[in-house]
Amino acid sequence: MKRSVFILLALLLVVGSVTAQKNSKDSAFVKIILNGHFKFFKKRIIDTTVLLRKDNKLFIQRNGEWIDTLYFQKKVDEMKKKVDSTGKVVGVPQYSFSGHWTGVELGLNTFMDSKNKLQLPDAAKEMELNTGKSWTFHWNIIQMSPRIYKDKIGLVTGLGWNFNNYNFEKQVTMDHDSAAIRFFIVADTVLQFKKNKLSISYLTIPVLLEFQPCNHFYLSFGVIGSLKLYSRQKQVLSGNRVAIDKNDFYLNPFMLDLTARIGSNMFTLFANYSMTPLFEKNKGPKILPLTVGMALNF
Repeated sequence: MKRSVFILLALLLVVGSVTAQKNSKDSAFVKIILNGHFKFFKKRIIDTTVLLRKDNKLFIQRNGEWIDTLYFQKKVDEMKKKVDSTGKVVGVPQYSFSGHWTGVELGLNTFMDSKNKLQLPDAAKEMELNTGKSWTFHWNIIQMSPRIYKDKIGLVTGLGWNFNNYNFEKQVTMDHDSAAIRFFIVADTVLQFKKNKLSISYLTIPVLLEFQPCNHFYLSFGVIGSLKLYSRQKQVLSGNRVAIDKNDFYLNPFMLDLTARIGSNMFTLFANYSMTPLFEKNKGPKILPLTVGMALNF
């Protein structure tokens, strides 16, 4: 009887020793953050399941019951970071945001009055435009787009260059020699104008808030500040004679536009509404430029 007991005890010791060795191999140190402090816990993986949710909450489940809720910090919990052959972190959300500013834009220009109507004030009836020939070209060169929220919302800024043509319907000449801009209509019997346009170039800086709710689609709103670089009036007369007048024409040196933009990764539709009159205060009629067009994004 005693011999049987000794044999049974020996078997239990052997089984216990093997089980202990197995459990020691199945144990691991887990580095976590609890209540803002670093702590080390020795968890037995054999009866513990560690789950990582998308909201960065770490749950530990033992025997089918939730026993604790822990928060972990991605930058210091290296055990939860796995790096592939390219150096990219796998298993941790990696967000990047790229806005839509760089590219080329083509559009049409028109004028609005101070009441936001698509018409000219009485003091500027001579500046009626041939809208179909009053085009604009924008070259947006530099872009920066810091991320605000994941890969969905960000700020967009940069640098661009605008070239605007305002093609006059009438044979008007802009007189800038007086204290304010004046307009003169040249009689048809004197000269025939083949072309008569005002050209203005600006350096532009946008500040946009952009939303990207899904892939290949975005919309943005914001302002575009502009600094006037040069301006001129070009007239092509009968007999192919060309008259060019380079002057500031009392144009506002600084402009501020509201802009709304919608599109995909390749194409954009936009509208720019100027909050700044075309001419300086008390130097010309209150005219507000409006531009609509489309862009090819780079």
